[in-house]
Amino acid sequence: MTTEKQHNIHKVMSQVVAAKLQSYITEGAELNLATCTKIYQDICLALQEVVITVPMLKAAMTEVGFNFMAQAYYDMVDINNGEELDPNIFTKRVKPEELSDKEAQVLLVLFKDTPIAKELFVTLKKRG
Repeated sequence: MTTEKQHNIHKVMSQVVAAKLQSYITEGAELNLATCTKIYQDICLALQEVVITVPMLKAAMTEVGFNFMAQAYYDMVDINNGEELDPNIFTKRVKPEELSDKEAQVLLVLFKDTPIAKELFVTLKKRG
């Protein structure tokens, strides 16, 4: 799969996630822990819809890689005029170091031009 195709997958995933989150975009909606947890669940469902249709992603992603990807999308959500989602909904955050080389490489291309790409690049560089 080419880099451009992988980058387009990120665009599609972002659109699917955005569509799933439309119901949360309301002026004055409270982004409490319960709402943020539901948003994360919806992000996971949206990403799952895309991942299962892309053989390369489906083959490369373990549960750890999928959780890293879902957490990254959660962190990138901009809702209700930039209101931050609760960063403390996770009992454990997946770190780039926990990803396999294959997962990190696929996600590096997928998240090209995002802050997550830098984290993944540094992790892969440390591994040599």
